[in-house]
Amino acid sequence: MGLLGAYLERSLFQSACAINKLRNKEGTGHGRPWLPSLSLTEATAAIELVGTISGFLLARLDEDNSKTSVYSGK
Repeated sequence: MGLLGAYLERSLFQSACAINKLRNKEGTGHGRPWLPSLSLTEATAAIELVGTISGFLLARLDEDNSKTSVYSGK
């Protein structure tokens, strides 16, 4: 991975941390009595970012596994 790849990975990590903070502050879990104050646009962006980050991590895992797999011939 080059410098740009590392920068992308770091940016995705920072996005995931921000979404986690948002979820902890605005989430409705554990019987919180108040409603979230997020707009629909903010909530949609957070959901889409989680999907993008998850897709990236799964692709990276698949890429790493194919390098070390006994079936890859490497």
